[in-house]
Amino acid sequence: MRPEENLALVGTIYDLWNKRDLERAVDLVTDDVEIRLVALGQTLTDRDGFRRFMERFAAASSDMKKEVTNQAASSDQVVSEFTLRGTHDGPLRPQAGEMPATGRRPSSTWWKSSGSAATRSHGSGTTPTRQRSRCRWVWAPDVDRVSP
Repeated sequence: MRPEENLALVGTIYDLWNKRDLERAVDLVTDDVEIRLVALGQTLTDRDGFRRFMERFAAASSDMKKEVTNQAASSDQVVSEFTLRGTHDGPLRPQAGEMPATGRRPSSTWWKSSGSAATRSHGSGTTPTRQRSRCRWVWAPDVDRVSP
């Protein structure tokens, strides 16, 4: 796909996250999606893993929003810098335990790379029926920009 199509697809997934339309976001990724959470030492695989990933963060912060601050794309990769803001009003459940709600409104800046064939067409013939993001999502905090 063209870089601008990749940007639009990733942007749609981010918009769906901000609206908490998690099922539609899951529908836009392929079955072999992989999410590596560097800060938590976790890797989630497949569409169910992607859903669990989104549900965990939605449960931890009911009003969290993702604001993209910088993006670059090619025909097979999108790299995004974004800021997450929201109230930590529910438990965050990483694999290693649970972080109870603090009531704080943290803001943190992250980098995410959607790469390795960022999209895949699904359909028959020469006209795809839809585009899905096929990626290895790598989330890593920009530790110089995390504020409590």
